[in-house]
Amino acid sequence: ELCFNGFYVLQYMIDKSNRYHNNWLAIRTSYGMNGIIMHSKDMKVFADYLLRNQQRRPPDHLVVEWYAGETKESKEYKQNRVNIGFRYNIFNHIGYVSSLRSQRQTTFPMCYDELFVPTVFEVEAFNPRACPRDDIWPCDVNNADNGFVQWNMYKHLN
Repeated sequence: ELCFNGFYVLQYMIDKSNRYHNNWLAIRTSYGMNGIIMHSKDMKVFADYLLRNQQRRPPDHLVVEWYAGETKESKEYKQNRVNIGFRYNIFNHIGYVSSLRSQRQTTFPMCYDELFVPTVFEVEAFNPRACPRDDIWPCDVNNADNGFVQWNMYKHLN
């Protein structure tokens, strides 16, 4: 479920990501298999990667493996493209069952909670130390905005 004002946030985030890193591999906007933004040109290759490797690892972990370039195949495809971590979670989790655990989970990050480690893996997480005044990580670019929208002011509206 997309959080309140989610379409505005998606447009803002994708525009800013394109300004910072015009050939990014993926943007993390939530956790697990939720909130992964990719270019359409990458979808077929990524889907095929998931299909070929689904017996080896859970899909949540294959996504991270893909971002990180942990395998020869994913590293060759990724090349020097960056993964972007967005500061805020913009999808509300529906349900209580995880693909990684058999027991029901009762807590999940809520709309506009910040997506830091350990909520998501380091390779996909927003890094508040590196980018304290931004909402896109990595933010070490010449054209950085040095500012961000505090989307978490909408938390109470979900």
